[in-house]
Amino acid sequence: MPKQVIHGDIAPSNTLYDQNQISAILDFEFAGPDVRIIDVASGLKFTMRIWENADPWNIGRHFFQGYGEKIELTEAERASLVDIMILRDVVSTIWWLGRHISNNTIPDPDRMEDLRQFKTWLVSHRTQLEGMWAV
Repeated sequence: MPKQVIHGDIAPSNTLYDQNQISAILDFEFAGPDVRIIDVASGLKFTMRIWENADPWNIGRHFFQGYGEKIELTEAERASLVDIMILRDVVSTIWWLGRHISNNTIPDPDRMEDLRQFKTWLVSHRTQLEGMWAV
């Protein structure tokens, strides 16, 4: 799959807006070379916000429309989207657990349940998610 320098943590909290358009991306703590689909996976998770958004599909389509104005995903990237979203969420959970271990604090037990629920949702909506790029 195509590689590039990725942000690694694309989320609304890491962006600045000017007149309803992204004007800057901030917080490059995790930036580095990797497959570019990871930024799509991160951006999609944190814009759709399925855990609090009753209709995540509309915002997901807007995300893909904006991203698609600059980059065309390959067939392999589209086919791997759900698996990459799961992988990215697992890696993020491991990172948070590591922070707790490093700080000698107790991890939030809900984090593992959130990961399980997100994976279940992704797998059950695989076809819709993979097809969103074409919309």
